[in-house]
Amino acid sequence: MEIKTMEKKTIAVLGMMCAGCSANVERRLRSMEGVASAAVNLPARTVLVEYEPKVVTLEQMKAGLAAIGYDMVIDEDRDVEAMERQSYVRLRRRVAVSWVFALLTMSLSMGWIGTGSGMVDNLLMLVFALANLLCCGRRFYATALRQARHWAAGMDTLVAMSTCVSFLLSVFNTFWGEQFWGAHGIEWHTYYDASVMIITFVLSGRLMEERAKKGTASAIRSLMGLAPKTAHLVDGGTVTDAPLSALQPGDTIEVRAGEKVPVDGTVVSGETRIDESMISGEAEPVTKGKGDRVLAGTVVREGTFRFKASAVGSKTMLAGIIRMVQEAQGSKAPVQRVVDRIALVFVPTVLAISVLTFVLWIAIGGVAAMPRAVLSAVSVLVIACPCAMGLATPTALMVGIGKAAGRNILIKDATALENLRKVDAMVIDKTGTLTMVKNEECGVQRYDYFCGSERDRKAPVHDCNSKNEKESTIEGNGNIDGNTGWKSGDSPAHQTYCATQNECSPLPHSPKSPLEGTQTLPPVMQNPSYKGNHTSAIITQNSALELRETLKPHAREAMDELRAEGIEIYMMSGDTEEAARYWAEKAGISHYRSRVMPQDKEDLVRKLQAEGRHVAMVGDGINDSQALAAADVSIAMGKGTDVAMDVAQVTLMGTDLRRIPEAIHLSRKTVGMIRQNLFWAFVYNVICIPLAAGAFCGIADFQITPMWASALMAMSSVSVVLNSLRLKVVA
Repeated sequence: MEIKTMEKKTIAVLGMMCAGCSANVERRLRSMEGVASAAVNLPARTVLVEYEPKVVTLEQMKAGLAAIGYDMVIDEDRDVEAMERQSYVRLRRRVAVSWVFALLTMSLSMGWIGTGSGMVDNLLMLVFALANLLCCGRRFYATALRQARHWAAGMDTLVAMSTCVSFLLSVFNTFWGEQFWGAHGIEWHTYYDASVMIITFVLSGRLMEERAKKGTASAIRSLMGLAPKTAHLVDGGTVTDAPLSALQPGDTIEVRAGEKVPVDGTVVSGETRIDESMISGEAEPVTKGKGDRVLAGTVVREGTFRFKASAVGSKTMLAGIIRMVQEAQGSKAPVQRVVDRIALVFVPTVLAISVLTFVLWIAIGGVAAMPRAVLSAVSVLVIACPCAMGLATPTALMVGIGKAAGRNILIKDATALENLRKVDAMVIDKTGTLTMVKNEECGVQRYDYFCGSERDRKAPVHDCNSKNEKESTIEGNGNIDGNTGWKSGDSPAHQTYCATQNECSPLPHSPKSPLEGTQTLPPVMQNPSYKGNHTSAIITQNSALELRETLKPHAREAMDELRAEGIEIYMMSGDTEEAARYWAEKAGISHYRSRVMPQDKEDLVRKLQAEGRHVAMVGDGINDSQALAAADVSIAMGKGTDVAMDVAQVTLMGTDLRRIPEAIHLSRKTVGMIRQNLFWAFVYNVICIPLAAGAFCGIADFQITPMWASALMAMSSVSVVLNSLRLKVVA
């Protein structure tokens, strides 16, 4: 049986303007064999597509979208950002030209300027309106025609139809109005100003949207800006500047103070201090020496060093973070699926309402009502705005997820963001998540440090006297005066013993060592009242190193904030009852369990879910992966295992647990903003479509004209984007 190989890519798609556009793109791609899923991010103008390369190619997808008027950018050499800038400049130019035609047409229509001859003024307006349609609005008609050939429709369809109807009616009235309408005693007018203003207002609205949308994508742009454009490539004895695209794994690269690390790699020479806050969230620069790992986008604060590249291009950690944020911003929130279903039928429904409006006015008023019937039908076409509905959810998601990324909180998808706000119970692992191990040297001479688990028979030991940190292996386990220990090496001069203190079982003050003389243990290990379970000492001939478990900074504060949000916290630990109780009290957690296995963590998550709770699981290790997978929202620490981070829906970069209540708060604000946007988008259409159709003419003699309909339509889209941008301030 052949195994399917699926690929997932985020690809730019140019030409999308409304919810109808995004629905058309998704429907077109999903209809192609080999495409498993397609999700459009309208504000970012991208589509996240999952496909089988052996069945369908990107070239075929591009051709499929081109047939309905959209351009999929599959050539990686094409600079999408530069293309968008050029598109923005062209749009701004079209808006300026359109306003010139609009002002001239309006001035003639209002009688501010003119020749005094109605026929001549109408002919001038015809010329200005036609020039505006061809120069500034031709894209609406080209896209509408391509979509019509494939039985699709979008905002371009509504604009094209409304402007064509008003323009053609005006042309008819210019040449035959008096003969046709005058013969029936009906007053007639031309509506060139309406056809021009519709295009002008729609283009102006899109220009304002584009300017506002730049703010929604600021997080991605700032992440992309972290990596430098070039690197100092070392080739033998020479150093030359090379573009990042030219770098390969294994290349040696030099980085100097004040510069950014271009790709991931391992230090081969030199010492430095690097600001890794963009990855870890820790403000204090980290000292790096030979053998240490460096990451793309981090900033060198001190020193010059050289490193060997291990991951370049899309393989770096920074590229992975950018990809994760992009995919999250392009994912669909559950509420968006409802909007997508509405968008598929919205434009056809508006067309039907427009036709019905025309028919009803003729049925009520006869031929005399023809002008009002046409204007009402055109107003309905113009004012109905799928743009606002299409932008309501993705703009808020882009701002919310982008702001989370700026705070070192990586959210995998929109579903996770929406589910975070529902969390009312949280299960948190202790070791590595709530607590950490702190190394404290006891003695200033030569020492080795132990970096394994006391449960392992073999664990690595590093020689801290050497910058090379040569790794050896602890061989066997034994007993030092009744206390568990391991020894490393055969030579007495290089033997190292790890003595571990079990809970409330202090080691003797001066254990006998096979080495010459005796070694006094760290004071904390001599204290029977110490409650930490993971304290151990590395004993060498001349010194000792204490490994002491401690509560993470701000952990207590984070737990207090979660409880204030009404979230009940359960701590899970494999330690003894007394140790678990000690750390739970230190963290301010009232519910805890000791000596648990991975299955116990999953069982607790499922038990809470069975009680109707929405459960978040926070962990960092392989033993947490079961519970992480079972939870409604899974949260992993960025310094945890790859397995935990792969399973998790939310990853906290660094060790600051205050990011958890921040993520929940941001989730609630973002979902609240989505609901506001959708409410106003739907209310706008519910109120404005009847007003445009003239439903209240008999009561208040008030009706929205096509010109004002286009202005209101443009402002509805802009207001949704601006409302979403408020998240930058309120969240």
